[in-house]
Amino acid sequence: MPRATFVEAATARGLLESMQMWYDLFRDAHREIRSAFAFRRFFIRTLITSSPPNPMDLLRRYLFKLAPRIEDESEDHQLNRALQHLEYLLRRFYFKSCR
Repeated sequence: MPRATFVEAATARGLLESMQMWYDLFRDAHREIRSAFAFRRFFIRTLITSSPPNPMDLLRRYLFKLAPRIEDESEDHQLNRALQHLEYLLRRFYFKSCR
């Protein structure tokens, strides 16, 4: 049965349920996207349009790119800072919230 979008076709075949596909996607994006701001925008856009099965896993795995660690910063503080950045982008561009 033909699907309207790539995401619909991939979902129908069960391709988006594997976290490996998402790891590969963000690994490749990390190699291509230089700035943390641009990577955060890509991250948010992907979460909104594609709904990966475990977004918190992706957040933790790519935390270093979403919010590069500041000297002597704890991982909890880094995570909170990343979430604040993502919340800002969600509200500004998509009128949504992490909450």
